[in-house]
Amino acid sequence: MAGYETVSDEDRRWATGSHSERVFRGPLGPVLNWVDETVDSFRSQPPMKQVLVGVAVFLCVALINVVIEDEHVAVLVRGGEACAMEKDMLEKANHRCRVEDKLALGFLRKQNWVQCGDFSRGAQLLQKNKDDNDQFWYDVADKHKVAFFYSTCIPTCASSTDEYRADLLACEHGICDFGLCKVGDQNAMQWMEGRETKGGWPSFSNAANEGYTCKKNAQTTMGLIAIETGTSAAEMTNAALQARGDQPMGSAKDFWYDPARALSVRRFYQECSGPCACNDVYEPSSGLCLIVDSDVRVFFDASINNGQDLGARGKNVEAMNARCVASTTEISIVTSQGELSGNYQQMTYRPAVKSHMRTLYSTCAKHVSCA
Repeated sequence: MAGYETVSDEDRRWATGSHSERVFRGPLGPVLNWVDETVDSFRSQPPMKQVLVGVAVFLCVALINVVIEDEHVAVLVRGGEACAMEKDMLEKANHRCRVEDKLALGFLRKQNWVQCGDFSRGAQLLQKNKDDNDQFWYDVADKHKVAFFYSTCIPTCASSTDEYRADLLACEHGICDFGLCKVGDQNAMQWMEGRETKGGWPSFSNAANEGYTCKKNAQTTMGLIAIETGTSAAEMTNAALQARGDQPMGSAKDFWYDPARALSVRRFYQECSGPCACNDVYEPSSGLCLIVDSDVRVFFDASINNGQDLGARGKNVEAMNARCVASTTEISIVTSQGELSGNYQQMTYRPAVKSHMRTLYSTCAKHVSCA
């Protein structure tokens, strides 16, 4: 036709593909162009290759579908009355509960800070129902067996002189659960009471606490951090009690820690020492050591150690295990050089015989706590 110029096929493809799609396909144009190019490339392949590519795509889609269908995502809610304890998580679809009890989990995961009744049926069925994520499950029908197992769990504090209090919550990363152990080791207590932080490790701030030392290393640092963290948690609990007008737990001078950190605290105790043997208390005013263990005081009190009735106390020597089998030499040194004095109610000795008292304590029928 006159006045018109012939357009080649290549120009026509450019006009209908690149140019016009940019105008009319909007922001999805590049994506749609890529799809068209892929389809065109597929069509240009030999028939056999088209079949192979089609089969491969089909298999990939089928595999993804199987994986999605087989993937089981547990939907968990608070168990409430359906589980052994309210905080256990309930999976309604399978009518089972996941253990969330802190003490039970510590025991089931073979941690040494808690003891539970492994003889119970609840313990046995939980040990058989452990998943790959180290979680333990039980059927809702077995909640009473598991609840009994929970009731047998008792945390083990760092020392026999430490006291567990279930009413003070242990907190970690903002999550509070179960109770705290109160520090009862005299050497550690005196050292912490008389310290002030200088250069990252404490030094003494008053003369009354001199003579108490705790060695610094990686393990003792972890123990000290555990005590500081637990003490802060106890202070938060007491502050909440006071805000409600209730009586706070313990005193402001008490130190606390999570029983789950008992091993670190025990190692901290082992590196602490003072003027007196084991857990005996040093009295700065007299310069003497006060024997803390009542059975040891009975052992040394001749009037009581003859097997006589203890009167108002209502116990005798045998009942109190007030027996120590130290050599006569050790006893003689403690009584003479140590200037042992007092009776079963209160008894003191000089710090100079500290090592002999430790030897004597190791022979007593009743365990005397020594770090």
